[in-house]
Amino acid sequence: MPSWKRMRSTDSWARRLDALVIASSSTNPSVFERIQRQGLPLVLIDRNFPELDANYVGADDEAIGLLATEHLIEIGCKRIAHLRGPDNSPGVGRLKGYQNALAKHKFEVSFKLCVQAPVGGRAKQGKRG
Repeated sequence: MPSWKRMRSTDSWARRLDALVIASSSTNPSVFERIQRQGLPLVLIDRNFPELDANYVGADDEAIGLLATEHLIEIGCKRIAHLRGPDNSPGVGRLKGYQNALAKHKFEVSFKLCVQAPVGGRAKQGKRG
């Protein structure tokens, strides 16, 4: 499989493709904007960039966060933390669903219980979404 770095370093790879399906963990749409400027159709999987005019296939991340949190509430959990990943569309949506579930069930939304998992660094506590 060719490396992403090698593919980005040349335009010749794009001329041999009809389209791209991209499953990326990126929080920056700039590389996708460059691909679109080359006229190559793309579909993003599990990452939505509202500022990018691109097709997107993914889940309702807010509903996922809500359902997971409500399940824990229904089985009697009272103090529920949210450990999240980077500030990308799934992470932001799932945090919002978690917060909505807590508010819906009259639980206090404590930012001390929201921890952003380290991605190449230290965990950040109290990250507001």
